[in-house]
Amino acid sequence: MYRASNTFSVPQAVTTTVFVVLGLSLLNLLVFRFAEATNLEVVTAPDTSADVGDGVQTDAELTFFVTGVTAGTVVGENVTKDDTAATVVPFGSLAVDEAATAAQQLAVETSSPQGFAVTVQTNRQLTSETKEAVIDGYIGGTYIDVPTAWTSPVPVPGSENTYGHWGISSDDTTDMPMNFANASHFVSASTSPTTVFNGNGSTVETAGDKNTATVIYKAEVSALQEVSNDYTAQVTYVATPKI
Repeated sequence: MYRASNTFSVPQAVTTTVFVVLGLSLLNLLVFRFAEATNLEVVTAPDTSADVGDGVQTDAELTFFVTGVTAGTVVGENVTKDDTAATVVPFGSLAVDEAATAAQQLAVETSSPQGFAVTVQTNRQLTSETKEAVIDGYIGGTYIDVPTAWTSPVPVPGSENTYGHWGISSDDTTDMPMNFANASHFVSASTSPTTVFNGNGSTVETAGDKNTATVIYKAEVSALQEVSNDYTAQVTYVATPKI
C-alpha cells in the first residue's frame, strides 16, 4: 500500500508514469509506475464551517492512500487482467483487438465536514519515445469528456488517431460530477482534472474510518497501431478536502 505521507491539511498529489512497449509481434506491454511522491503539495485548507470557541477556525485534515488490486477483480463490467500494486500497474501482454483493464484502489481519510474530492489528469496522451506515435484518448482520438460505454478502436488507414485508445473510469457513485455508471463508462485521459472519487462529510467519525473507490484504466489497440518503444504519459491524482 502506498500512503501519500502523513496527515496534512492539503491537496495531495501523486504522479504516475504510464509506459507502453509495442513489439513487432504486436503483443504489447503496458505498465503504470508511480514516481516518488516528492511533489506532494502541502496547502492549508481552512474549514470555515467548523468554528472552535470564539470564531477560531480549524484546518481540514486529509490522508490519501493508493493500493493495488489483484488480477480477476470485477470492477463494474470489467475484470482486471494482472495484479497491481501501489507503485506498479502492469497490463502484461496487450493483444491486438483485445481490451485490457488495470485498476487501483484509492482511499481517503478526512476531517472535513464537507468531504473531499480526488481528481486525475495527464500531461499528455500515451506517446512513444520518439514522440512520433501516440495511443490516443478515448474514443478514437476524439477525447470525450462525457462517460461513454467502452467501444473498440475502429481503425481508418491514414488516420492515426483511430488506431488505438485508452480511457479512465471509476466505480464511485457518491454524487459524482460525471456518471461513470459503476466503472462501465469511460472518458479520455485529459490534461484537465477529472473527478474520479468524491465524498461528502467527514470520514473520521470512528477510528480508521475512510472512504474507498476503484479507478480503472482501459486500453485497446488495433493491428494498425504504430510499433514503437516506450509509450509514456504522466498521470497525477490530487486529493483535496472540501471547505
